[in-house]
Amino acid sequence: MWTKIVLPRLGKEKLISISHAEMDALHSYIASIRGTPILANRAMAFLRRMFNLAKRWGSLADNPATGVRTNPEEKRNRFLNRTWLVCPSVFVLQARGG
Repeated sequence: MWTKIVLPRLGKEKLISISHAEMDALHSYIASIRGTPILANRAMAFLRRMFNLAKRWGSLADNPATGVRTNPEEKRNRFLNRTWLVCPSVFVLQARGG
């Protein structure tokens, strides 16, 4: 996500020059053009955390990723079955899609 999506769009800009509009545009780009609305939400969560740290360290006055509307997500419930209880590595592999 970072090298394929975020860096090509924001990599040459200085931290303080990134605007809220650019964050909205990046979120829309990931969600619509790349076709991955959930990944767009994850990217914004990551960037929001990154900007919050920069703000805490005094490198940034405002977080441009704050306030970006996220795409709706469906909650999922997962239940353990006997196989997962016996062998936790199977649970990890299945959760990763493997």
